[in-house]
Amino acid sequence: ALCGAACEYALMQAECGIDAFQVFDSNAFLIPAGAYRELSGRWNARIFAALRGRAKTFLFTPLGADRFPELAASGADAHSVYTGGDLAAIRRANPGNYALQGNLDPLLLSRASPAEVSAKAREIVASQKPFGRHIFNLGHGILPDAKIENVEALCAATGPVSSVLPTRPIRSRPMPVRNTATPDAAFTTNVCIEKI
Repeated sequence: ALCGAACEYALMQAECGIDAFQVFDSNAFLIPAGAYRELSGRWNARIFAALRGRAKTFLFTPLGADRFPELAASGADAHSVYTGGDLAAIRRANPGNYALQGNLDPLLLSRASPAEVSAKAREIVASQKPFGRHIFNLGHGILPDAKIENVEALCAATGPVSSVLPTRPIRSRPMPVRNTATPDAAFTTNVCIEKI
């Protein structure tokens, strides 16, 4: 039932014109090695299959690079890699037609110097140039104590190498609200500005 509701929600979002849809499988770290497909991956695969051709699909889990083959079986167009995952190692070990998103450690924005943030961001971008199809991002969300000078250094380091490709025009019609139990609840959707 939950997967059916998630598919319905994803298709409603696609009908409203989203470019991308991301599943945050944040508790995947609780799943034993080799059991991801059975316990979670097959349900995510159904959501991604429903969106095929309508929106790009992203999967986020906090699983390590050694578990990437389990994740790739979900069929997502892109995989958000948690902090610490070696993007280049994932690419070398798992060839395929997918994008990677990530994965600067957000703690660097709170604890490091602007020069260290800039150097690490450039290192991540450089590691992905041979592979293409990379979306720079943090390995997880930005922390409240992030230093503004580090955020500025991050933007300065990644801005010159970013390319934003045109996406389809934004539709002007409003998204229908289906959650009648909590009419004041807000829905959020991750929208990808890079074509993958």
